[in-house]
Amino acid sequence: MAVHEATNDRSSDEAKRLREMAELRESGDLLQAVLEAAEGIIFAKDLDGRYVLANPAFSRLVNLPLKEIIGKRDEELFPKEEAARLRAGDATVVETERPLSSADRLTIGGKERVFVSTKVPLRDKSGRIIGISGFATEITDEIRIRDQLAHLNQTLRAIRAVNQLITQEKDRARLLQGTCELLIETRGYHSAWIALLDGNGGLTAFFHAGLDDEAASLEKMLKNGELPECVRRARERSGVVMIGNPASECNDCPLLGKASEQRELTARLEYGGKVYGVVSVSVPREYAAIREEQELLRGLARDVSFALHAIEADEARRESEELYRSIVENSHAGILVIDEAYRFIYVNDELCRILGRGCEEILGHDFREFLDEESRDLATERYRRRQRGEKVPSRYEFNVVRKDGEKRRVGISSTVIRDSTGRVRTIAQLLDITDLVHAEEKLKESEAKYRSLIEDVLDSSSVGVFILDSDFKVVWINRALERYFGLRREEVLGRDKRELIRTRIKDIFEDPDGFAEKVLSSYEDNTYVQHFECHVLPGPGREERWLNHWSQPIRSGRYAGGRVEHYTDITVRKRLEASLQESEEQFRFVAESAADAIIIGDGEGKVVFWNKAAQEIFGYTAEEIVGRSIALLMPERFRKNFLKRMEQQRKTGEVPGIRGRMIQTGLRKDGSEFPAEISYAVWKDGDDMFSTTIIHDISERMVEEKALKLRYIKLDRI
Repeated sequence: MAVHEATNDRSSDEAKRLREMAELRESGDLLQAVLEAAEGIIFAKDLDGRYVLANPAFSRLVNLPLKEIIGKRDEELFPKEEAARLRAGDATVVETERPLSSADRLTIGGKERVFVSTKVPLRDKSGRIIGISGFATEITDEIRIRDQLAHLNQTLRAIRAVNQLITQEKDRARLLQGTCELLIETRGYHSAWIALLDGNGGLTAFFHAGLDDEAASLEKMLKNGELPECVRRARERSGVVMIGNPASECNDCPLLGKASEQRELTARLEYGGKVYGVVSVSVPREYAAIREEQELLRGLARDVSFALHAIEADEARRESEELYRSIVENSHAGILVIDEAYRFIYVNDELCRILGRGCEEILGHDFREFLDEESRDLATERYRRRQRGEKVPSRYEFNVVRKDGEKRRVGISSTVIRDSTGRVRTIAQLLDITDLVHAEEKLKESEAKYRSLIEDVLDSSSVGVFILDSDFKVVWINRALERYFGLRREEVLGRDKRELIRTRIKDIFEDPDGFAEKVLSSYEDNTYVQHFECHVLPGPGREERWLNHWSQPIRSGRYAGGRVEHYTDITVRKRLEASLQESEEQFRFVAESAADAIIIGDGEGKVVFWNKAAQEIFGYTAEEIVGRSIALLMPERFRKNFLKRMEQQRKTGEVPGIRGRMIQTGLRKDGSEFPAEISYAVWKDGDDMFSTTIIHDISERMVEEKALKLRYIKLDRI
């Protein structure tokens, strides 16, 4: 019985053992299936750090068969320092007997990869720790995207800071240096530099941040005209340039030492077809080829280029303002601006001289305060009508009263504009014609007695003249008028001027009906002085030219009730006006009177601006004289003193002995000398000093004055 029971017990134990083995085999098969199917890395190590278990994902990671992994330690699979960190994590799990999660960076196949792993103690059935097991998931792509977004955010913050700087900074050097410093401030860029280049690729300015010792070498290279490959490519095309293989393509670049970790991205600074230079930044190598990274730099280059264009345009505007301000301040005509309440808001020195008052005695005052009673109503009526937009003569004459009570006759040319706020402003040019009026009156009084003498004088004048009697029949025309209109004196003397205008004269003008209307209206109301400009077209016996028509009633003498008409050739002045059309509206009228030579010199006394009148007076073209010393325009005997004055000007900003208008001697290209009336002024543009000289050739005037004196002497003897 006992034997039977023992036999039964052994049979039962054997059956149990067989069941347990079957279950174990089934469990092992299941574990193997799990290991093979898992995408994550599964492993187990004994207490000596040897792998006792690894799945196919681990095998693919280290590129070894599973059988070669089992029994190896971390030191045999990974770099020494990384293996030490893994072993330290294993020890922590064993010592604390608790799970441990960590992020591990491993170098595999020469590339760094990142994993999140969890390790737990491995125990036997009795609960004793016999090793560790773990599961790891690769997060390399997630980390790369996170780092890339962080880098782009740093870069974007830097570019936003640059855009704020662009809106505030108007100095070119501070803007570009500030841009470089802001670009590296957020650590989005390791370094940044900007090179401004001329049309030939020559360096004009260099700004940088983060370059350290390489900056001096790079700047020297650029100054020597040795352009790095990135700069050469950027100048040839738009977009962002990245050198793919710096070691072979940039072997002469001072920045090559940083190429292993960094890459240079370079973009052209260009606006409106003008290339200003390049901007270049250094970024981590792994981000250089990313489209978003390059688009940010492209946008930055556009913003900086526009800022450079805006600064350049502002500098040109200020230079233009200084140029025309110099011309206005030194004009032989009085210049004034009046607001809608009749008050002076600007006057130049010449107007103060005409009125015999200081500027502070004129500005803010009603312009009617300076007119005599006879002129006040006329000027006020014209002013009001012009302010209302009505068509009134822009040129006429009236009397002003100086501070000492002296009356002076002036001719005015005015126009109406609106300022930036839409307010109406009257801009006018005033010429003191008192002496001219007196001279004309004397000539009229002696006209009958000295007709032949006057005709001789007028025939030598370059001003064309019509003299009409009270029936507006032609009494006389001079030779200049014959040339200008293509007429012959004998064909028109005694004829009705109104008929001549309708049948012969008006059609020689660009605006025939406009010319006829203006002149004929002065015959209908022969009480006022008339000014206007007219354009003669080329034709038989005449050349194309611009003429200034100036006419007035004849109030005394043989032809009282008639009219005298003057036509002055202003072709040269009109050409100057055309070249200055784009200047500010308030200065346009200045060009109309620019028949005198206008010369601008720099602080060294060299010519930088030379107008056409200067060419006609001196004989030098602008190409011949610009860049040469102004001393060439005066006789040798005056040059030493001139050079001393220029030295004093450089030291003090003033020229001793030069005040207001002066009579000097000029020297033409052909060696001939001539008397000239000059006005001279010194002005500054930033730290640069310039001078403006306005020169009027008074040769003819002095000859005429001398001749006139001789004639008066002869007349006195009669």
